[in-house]
Amino acid sequence: MILQAQKYYYYIRHGIDTVNVAPLDESWLDHVLALIPQHLKVLDESIHSLTDEMKEDYLLSKSVQACKHPGFILRLVLQNDGIKFEPDFNDYKDILLNVYTVMIQAVSDIPRVETKLFSKWPKGESLSAVLKPVILDEILDEHKKRIIEEIIKQSAAPVEHLKLYDKYSFLINKQAEQDTDQFLTEEHTFEEMKTEIIKYQKLAKEIKYTSRKYLRLGMFELHCDGLISALVKRADNICEKVVSKMFKDHQDINMRLCGEFERISEKALTTPSNTQELMELKHTMAAKMLESEVREVLQDVINMIRCEQFVEELKSYSKQAEEFSTFGDIEEVNRYLKKAQALKTKLDLASEKIDQFNSEEESFGWPVSQYPQHKTIRNALAPYLHLYEMTAEFNRKLKDWTEGSFTEVNPDKVEVDVGNYWHGLYKLEKTFHNSPNALAITRQVKSEVEEFRSHIPLIQVICNPGLQERHWEEMSKIAGIPLFPSENSNVLSYLNLHLEQFLEKFETISETASKEHSLEKALTKMISEWDEMEFTLLAYRETGTHILSSVDDIQMLLDDHIVKTQTMRGSPFIKHYERRVR
Repeated sequence: MILQAQKYYYYIRHGIDTVNVAPLDESWLDHVLALIPQHLKVLDESIHSLTDEMKEDYLLSKSVQACKHPGFILRLVLQNDGIKFEPDFNDYKDILLNVYTVMIQAVSDIPRVETKLFSKWPKGESLSAVLKPVILDEILDEHKKRIIEEIIKQSAAPVEHLKLYDKYSFLINKQAEQDTDQFLTEEHTFEEMKTEIIKYQKLAKEIKYTSRKYLRLGMFELHCDGLISALVKRADNICEKVVSKMFKDHQDINMRLCGEFERISEKALTTPSNTQELMELKHTMAAKMLESEVREVLQDVINMIRCEQFVEELKSYSKQAEEFSTFGDIEEVNRYLKKAQALKTKLDLASEKIDQFNSEEESFGWPVSQYPQHKTIRNALAPYLHLYEMTAEFNRKLKDWTEGSFTEVNPDKVEVDVGNYWHGLYKLEKTFHNSPNALAITRQVKSEVEEFRSHIPLIQVICNPGLQERHWEEMSKIAGIPLFPSENSNVLSYLNLHLEQFLEKFETISETASKEHSLEKALTKMISEWDEMEFTLLAYRETGTHILSSVDDIQMLLDDHIVKTQTMRGSPFIKHYERRVR
C-alpha cells in the first residue's frame, strides 16, 4: 500500500494522469487523513496561544526590554475645542479582535489532501473540497472578551494623564481667545497690556518646558508633542494679537499727535487779527492735555525700548554666561578668556545703560526700573572669568619663570604669587561643584600649581642674588656636576637636573650667601653715603682764614659708620669682606 501511495505521488509530481492507476483503498486514505495535525481542525489551542502572545508582548513592554518594544503609539491631538486620542481606543480594539477573524479565515481555506491526490475528485455540495475547522463560539468569545477588558484597563492611564491638561482648558476650548478679543475691545493702559502679554508668554513657556512629550503608560507609548506644540501656538497667537493691538494703538496716538502739532504750528504761525484770536492762541499753546498725552507716549516708547531691546540683550548675555559651563578644554583657556572679557565689557556697558534709564525715569518722576538679571549674569560670569584670568596669568608667568632670564626671577615674589594662585584655585574648586567642565580645568591647573610649588625651595636657592662664584663651586662639588650659570641658563634647566636630593646642603650655602650679600649691600651703602657728603669751607670774616662747615653732620655720619663697622667685623660672615671693612 505504501508503494502504491509513492506511485501516486510520483505521477502527481510528474504530471502523469492517475486514471490508469488502481484507486487507493478508502480505509487506508481515512487513516492518512486522521494523521492531519489536530490544530487544523480545532482552533482552541491556537486561540489560547495568540492571547498568551499578546499578554507576553505587553509584559515584555514593561520590562527592561521596553526600548526594543515601545508599545502601541497613542497620540494626543488638539482638535477644535477638545483633545482626542489618535488612534482611538476603539480602533485598537477592532484591529486586535480582527486578528482572530484573519486567523480563522486562514485555516478555513486549507484544501483536503484528496483533491491533490485525485485530479478527478468529485465536486458537489455533499463533498467539501476544503477542511472545516471546529471553532467553538464560547472559546472565541471568551478570548475576545479578555482582549476588550485589557484594552479598557490599559486605557485608564492615558485618560488619567489627559486630566493634567485640564488646567489649560481655557486654551483648549478657545475661551482664552474669546477673553482676549473682549479685552482688546476695551481701553487699557500700557502696563495692563504688557501684563497680558507676559501672562501668555509665561504660559507658553510652562507648557513647552514642563510638559512631558513622550511617556510609557502600560501597553501604550503616549506622544504628547503634537498637543504641546498646538497649545503653545495658541498662546503665542494670543500674544501676537495683543502686541498687534498695542502697535496699532501706538501708531494711532502718534498720528493724532502729529496732526495736533501741525494744527498748533499753523495756528502759531498765524498773526492774530484781534484780541480774541490772541487769547485763543495763548490757550492753545498752554494746553496741558496735549502735553500729558506726549508724556504718556514717551513713557510707552521708553518702556518698549527698555523691555523689548534691553531685556533681550540681557537674555542673550545670560545664554552666553551659561555657555561657559560647557567649556572644559584647558588648551582653549585663552579663547575662553577673550569670550569672558568680551561679555564682561558688555555687562559694564549694560550697567551704564541701566544708570541712564534710571536717571531718565527719575527726571520724569516715573518708578525706577530694576534689572536683577543683570546682577545674576555678572555673578554667574565672575568665577569663570576669575578662573580663566588666573589660568592664563599662571601659564604666562610660569613660562617667564622657567624659560625667562635667570637673573630676573625674584624667588620671594614667585613664592607669594604661587601661594595666591593655589588659594584662589582652592576657593574656585568649591564654587564649581555644579559645573564639571570648569571643575576639571580648576583641578588640572591646581595640580600644575602644586607641582611647581614643590620646586620653590630649589628656586629660592638657585635664584638667590647673593650667590657668588665660590658658592656655585661649592654646590657643584656637592652635586658632582658643574652648576655655575651660563648666559643661556634658566630655572627649567636646573629643575631638569633633579637636584632635590642635595637641597638641604644647598639651603645652608644659600643662607650663608644671603647673609654675606646683606653685609656687602650694607657696606656698599655706607660708602655711597660719603659720596654725597661735601666738605664746605667758608671764609672767616676778612682774616683770609677758612673754616669747615657742617661739622656736626659729618661727625654724626662718621660715628654711625664706626658703630656699623664694628658690628660687621663681629659677624661670622664677614670673612670675604674683612679687608674692605678694615
